[in-house]
Amino acid sequence: DPLQGVSVDPQGDWVVVYDAGGIVVNPNELIFVNLKDPESTPISKTIRSFGGRPERFTFTNTLQVPNGAARRLLLVETGQDVTLIDLSDLTRDEVTLVLPQTATGKTGKPAEVAYDDGKPDDPEDARIAIRLENDSNVMLVDLATPGPDDQDKPFKPTVNVADVGGVPSSIAFVHT
Repeated sequence: DPLQGVSVDPQGDWVVVYDAGGIVVNPNELIFVNLKDPESTPISKTIRSFGGRPERFTFTNTLQVPNGAARRLLLVETGQDVTLIDLSDLTRDEVTLVLPQTATGKTGKPAEVAYDDGKPDDPEDARIAIRLENDSNVMLVDLATPGPDDQDKPFKPTVNVADVGGVPSSIAFVHT
């Protein structure tokens, strides 16, 4: 039977199976299949999503982070949050970013994500942007240096919400 949810990494490293009926019972369970090692056992991971379920997936390119080797992330958009999964270590806890409320008091819904590695020689310059549906706010997430108690983590997400003066139709990072 065809699966309901499959997301294929454009770089050919991973396939993520989700919301697959009889195979995946929990809608927040993701099954990672390593295409570089077809003999490896698929890895199951359940994300925390405060009432949402995975809707869209974005595989990043390699991002330099302040604490450790460069890595790729999987950005999982649900109806009300965005989860960051470290593809270099699927046993590491994911980071769930709860979106701000809209002006009407409803929970924000992601409409688009963008990411950028920043300056190639600056490991503290990677960031993610999240455009909210029908809202003038854009959530910016810097992958910053972790605090002294979190030195085992590759980065600490630092969130800033910016009102851009109107509802944007798209977002992108531009280098000038």
